[in-house]
Amino acid sequence: RALGSKPDDPDILNHLALALIAAGRDGDAAATAQKAVQLRPAFPEALNSLGLALHHLGHFQQAAAHLRKAISLKPDYPDAHNNLGLTQAARGQWRSAMVSYRKAIDLKPKYADAHANLGIALLMRNNRALALRSLEKALDLEPNNLKALSNTASAFHKNGEYDRAIEFYRKAINVMPEAADLHYNLGISLLKAGRREQAAKEFAEAKRLDPARKFPGGQR
Repeated sequence: RALGSKPDDPDILNHLALALIAAGRDGDAAATAQKAVQLRPAFPEALNSLGLALHHLGHFQQAAAHLRKAISLKPDYPDAHNNLGLTQAARGQWRSAMVSYRKAIDLKPKYADAHANLGIALLMRNNRALALRSLEKALDLEPNNLKALSNTASAFHKNGEYDRAIEFYRKAINVMPEAADLHYNLGISLLKAGRREQAAKEFAEAKRLDPARKFPGGQR
């Protein structure tokens, strides 16, 4: 209703873009944020929304350009630094991503997603101890942070700590029971822990949730 009354209001357009991102409609979100930026070029929040939508669409270089512009206009903008880190990580630029995440955390110390993203980047750089510390911090701030839960589980699994992996995969599933990947990964950890019957149930649940997908390995 508000958009209909003021179709050229950049603030309203940016709020709509954020709602579209939350709904998974990233193409529409990008078009809406782009219109907001056309109407108000020096609009860091809309540039951030545009960058995030483009990131979700896989246009990482374009996303980074808009996010850098947002940061140039508003250097103390933690969301833009965090989202720039996501685009860098997507291109394998893990060191740059860690710089961006750390800047976001410096600006907003209780930023759970930035701590989780830093933990993931540290895992990719094979720094498991620091990674788990960052993921633990994310979970201290936001116990149901799905990204932190699933990546903590993955870190424990890769280290052969299957019982701990199982614990965190179960916590992640409590947050998102319909995630087929989580059930499948829990099944793999259960299989490694010698709990074959429980593993089979998780593989079956993964298949039920995503029948079209061919899961590797354990399900066969």
